[in-house]
Amino acid sequence: MSGAMNILLALSLVAIGCADKDNPANSVSMDSRLVGSWADKDGTTYLFGDDGVFVDEFGDRYRWTTDNGKLVIRGGDEYYGTYTYQLTEDTLTLTDPDDDFKVGDPAIFTRAE
Repeated sequence: MSGAMNILLALSLVAIGCADKDNPANSVSMDSRLVGSWADKDGTTYLFGDDGVFVDEFGDRYRWTTDNGKLVIRGGDEYYGTYTYQLTEDTLTLTDPDDDFKVGDPAIFTRAE
């Protein structure tokens, strides 16, 4: 019986590890095309730094990463959200599954540099 329990435990750990690895919130990659300043329709700017720091309109600093078309924003150890993003030329489009963007959903930004 303990052999079966060990196998179940091992399978559980593998499943948890795979799920954790596949979660965009655990990503450590960054799409370098996002780096720079972006402005919303009202001219408010946001900065994606090449060091993984995101600065919002209030000057608050967060961490950003990307994974397979998803943008992940974190503050310290807190997870803030995952957003689907698309880049075309100088336009960034973010879709928020929680529908809490103040600038619209989808939110459309243009490069502000």
